[in-house]
Amino acid sequence: MTEPTGPERPEKERRGDPPGGADLEARWEEALHGRASDEEASAVQREVAESPRRAEFEAQAEVYAAVRAHAKRREAPAGLRARLRGLAARGGPSAQKRRRVIWAAVGALAAAVILAVAIPGWREPDVRERKLFALLAEEARAEYRRAMLDPRPVQTGSKELGKILGWFEPRVDFRPRVHFAGGGGTVLEGGRIGYVSGIKVPGLLYRWRGKPLVLVIFPARGNPEWSRLPRKKWVAMTGEGPTAAVWRRGDYIYAVVGDAPADKLREISRAVTPKGKKF
Repeated sequence: MTEPTGPERPEKERRGDPPGGADLEARWEEALHGRASDEEASAVQREVAESPRRAEFEAQAEVYAAVRAHAKRREAPAGLRARLRGLAARGGPSAQKRRRVIWAAVGALAAAVILAVAIPGWREPDVRERKLFALLAEEARAEYRRAMLDPRPVQTGSKELGKILGWFEPRVDFRPRVHFAGGGGTVLEGGRIGYVSGIKVPGLLYRWRGKPLVLVIFPARGNPEWSRLPRKKWVAMTGEGPTAAVWRRGDYIYAVVGDAPADKLREISRAVTPKGKKF
């Protein structure tokens, strides 16, 4: 007769992972990739803040943002993807070490891609222009993700455009030109300071139909590449992640990011920089 053994422990406890560790890691990656809802992303952020692995999770977010901001995404060979998935899935005491190896490999691959795209003269001017729009869109998307994962995404404590712009002025090197205080079902919620390529940039947070929209303002002269963006073009970047619209007026480059159709972003962009104003 066999002796009763009691209830079996969950698989993640048998292999030595802390409770919720593997699940939290998977949910954190979903949030970083923009595949989680706003509510889920906020919940994950709260859990990460209380996790003993908080530093590791935050480092992963920084690496991901840097890679997405500077490197065009390319799919790795099928064999390599399968190998990395296998390493990440295996448990045991060396699981954390394997994760560090994987992220080191991602960083090395990103550096190689960045080096490749930095070679001067390797593309024609029109392709370089499209790439610049795409790069700024990714910078804005990264700032959007950081705002969504921030426990306090609104930093000014005000919903009045004039007060928010005045709050920005001593904190960044320029006063952003914005003329949209909300309207048409779009509500201004506040502002925040972000960092893009080592430069402080202001961001305005709006909400449309319950969905967050983030407007990021770049100083065109703050980066030699940014200053090359044409002044009379508006581009909406769709595909993976939230839609991002990018355009330039005078010395400022604007990008509005959110889960909204391109025509809505176009409407907001016209309100942000009306044609009748000279900057």
